[in-house]
Amino acid sequence: IYREIDNRLGEANALKSLGDAARMQSRYEDAIGLYEEALSINREIGRRLGEANALQSLGDAAEMQGRYEDAIGLYEEALPIYREIGSRLGEANALQSLGDAARMQGHYEDAIRLYDEALPIYREIGSRIGEANALKSLGDAAQIQGRYEDAIGLYDEALPIYREIGDRLGEANALNSLGDAARMQCRYEDAIGLYEEALPIYREIGNRLGEANALYGNGESLAATGSASATGLLEDAKRLYESLGHKEAADAIHEAMEQQKRLVP
Repeated sequence: IYREIDNRLGEANALKSLGDAARMQSRYEDAIGLYEEALSINREIGRRLGEANALQSLGDAAEMQGRYEDAIGLYEEALPIYREIGSRLGEANALQSLGDAARMQGHYEDAIRLYDEALPIYREIGSRIGEANALKSLGDAAQIQGRYEDAIGLYDEALPIYREIGDRLGEANALNSLGDAARMQCRYEDAIGLYEEALPIYREIGNRLGEANALYGNGESLAATGSASATGLLEDAKRLYESLGHKEAADAIHEAMEQQKRLVP
C-alpha cells in the first residue's frame, strides 16, 4: 500500500518493522535485507533518524551473527547521526551496543568506558530499561574480570528497576547473574536460592536459553555441595542446550559429568 501511494517514509518504516520481526525470529539474513532497503529509502528522503535507526538495527543483526567488527562499524556510523540530530536515546543505545560488542570481543575496559557513557544519558532522559541494562552490563563486565563484589552491587541496582518496570526477562537475568557471582565466591546455598528464583521466571516467559543457564548454574552449585540431585539438573540443562543448538555448552556439561564419574570411586 505504501508503495502504491508513493509514501516513501511509510514504506521505510514498514520495512524496518518487518526487519525487526525477522530479527526476533533469528532470521538474520532476511532482517538484513529489509534493513538495507529501509536504510536506502531513509537516505533517499533525507530522514536522518531513520537512517541511524536502520544502521543501528543492521549492527544488532551483525552482532547476533557474531560479526562484531561489522557491528562496531555500523554502530559507529549511527552514533554521530544520533548526536547530530540530538537523539539522546539513540546515542545511549549506540554506546550500549558498542559496549556489548567490545565485551563480546574481550575488550572489557573499552566496554566499561562505553557503558559508563551510556548510563548517565539513560538516567538523564528517564529510560529505566536503558539504565537497568547498562547497570547489568557493567555487572557482567565486572564479573568477567573477577570483581564479584562490584558485580553484585551493580546487579543489585539493576534488579529492582527490572521489577519496577515489569521486565521479567531482565529480572530473571539479574537473578541468574547474582547466582553466578555467588557460585564464583563459593557461596553455594545463596547461589542455589538465586537460580531457583530465576528458573520459574524463565519458564513462565518461555525463555529456553535462560532456563538452561539457570539449570546449569543450579546443578553446578548442588554438585559443589555434594548433592545427588545435581546430576538430574545438569542432564536437563544439557538436553536443553542441545535442543537450542548450543553444542559447546552441552559438550562441556557432558565432559564435566564424565570427569566427575571418573573421580568417584
